[in-house]
Amino acid sequence: MTVLDLTSEVQAVQVVDNHTYVSFFDEADAIFGLIRMDIDTYGIAQVETAIPALYEEFTYVNCLNNNLVEETVIFVYMKAKNTSTGKWTSLLLKHTYNKITNEFSEGQFIEINMPGKDTYPSKLLNFEFTDIVFTSYFDGGNTDILVTRIDENGEILYKNNFRISRKDDLPIDLVKDNSNNVFCIAQSEDNVGANNHIAVIKINPNTGKAVWTKRVGEATPGSETVVCASGNTLGGGLAFAGNVTDGAAGRNAKIWRMNAAGNVLWNKTINNAAPGNFESCSDILFDESNGDVYAFGTTADNIFISRYQSTTGSSGYIKLDDIKGEKVKGETSFGDVVCSILSNDGTSYYLTISKYSEINLRLPENVEATNNINCFPNPANALLTITGLKENTDLQIINATGQVVFTQNVSANKLDIDLEQLPVGFYTVLINNEGIFETKGFVKM
Repeated sequence: MTVLDLTSEVQAVQVVDNHTYVSFFDEADAIFGLIRMDIDTYGIAQVETAIPALYEEFTYVNCLNNNLVEETVIFVYMKAKNTSTGKWTSLLLKHTYNKITNEFSEGQFIEINMPGKDTYPSKLLNFEFTDIVFTSYFDGGNTDILVTRIDENGEILYKNNFRISRKDDLPIDLVKDNSNNVFCIAQSEDNVGANNHIAVIKINPNTGKAVWTKRVGEATPGSETVVCASGNTLGGGLAFAGNVTDGAAGRNAKIWRMNAAGNVLWNKTINNAAPGNFESCSDILFDESNGDVYAFGTTADNIFISRYQSTTGSSGYIKLDDIKGEKVKGETSFGDVVCSILSNDGTSYYLTISKYSEINLRLPENVEATNNINCFPNPANALLTITGLKENTDLQIINATGQVVFTQNVSANKLDIDLEQLPVGFYTVLINNEGIFETKGFVKM
């Protein structure tokens, strides 16, 4: 174990190419630092960069890593005030780590702004392994959106601004699908009252020009708010989520699925809470194994996980958890769902990590799984052996898309299953013995 003694607050931790990158930001001394630690050897490389005296009141926003063959390029996004102009600016810091010499380059600062306007940073997005596309917004009386693309050398390829309405337009998220379509999701205020429209801009990533702009929303001002978005990892388009008024001074979580042409395929409103309570999605993503949409959020302080079929919106499940939280982030991996839940007891913040089997999320709430089943070998090739079965057991094998590919009622303690006809991939074995469930995962090689 390696312990780093840092006097400054750690801002981000990322794992890239078997190395952990830790960034820290010392606002008092105007220094940004990067640490690269080898996971196997614990070897450490570190660099500190002084923020130029031209800038003040800087605030860390986020950072991204581009992992190339001979080097890793790190882009850090900050908010700062330019003392010569008196204007806020989006400040980008570029660092390169050379994998051959094991050294960091000197930091390069890139200022992104609209001349004469206060410009504020928003979101970063990796693009084509080398470049980044990012959003900011500027104040020209009303806020407008600025989209910029920078290559691995820090050169600005384009910088385009968008005005969706005659009032405030704020970029909320920036995503891409598996066809490299780039989408900016914004909150747009164009009528009397609070923000009342969600706007999606499809951006040509080569030119930065808008392919189309679509508005999603009801007529009532403030009725719908977008919080998060995700690009489809197995197909075109995106999904985005947030909340909508419940008509009783509360909010319900809401999810939209849009294709690459800008058509809303479906939308779903979740109303687990009684009217007047606050409910919202805080994260949404596509399952990389089957393309289903997962939404994570809170309802009356309890977390929930919901799952929808990508093209139809049919609901696989909505799972509520007794864990209290005010924000939740989700990930999926090989049939598991992992939630990072942020809670606040009024004195301190707590982070809870919960891991669920995707199959177990579908089980009835009053069912408890046993732990007597063994599946081997794993990974398996031609034959899978299952032991620990009981008489009159119903057994299913389910693939990564949720399809049942094998079903059998078992009367013996042991079962051998021929896997020759199954494609390579991840599978879940679901065993049901008179209402007692057990799940096991295996990989077909």
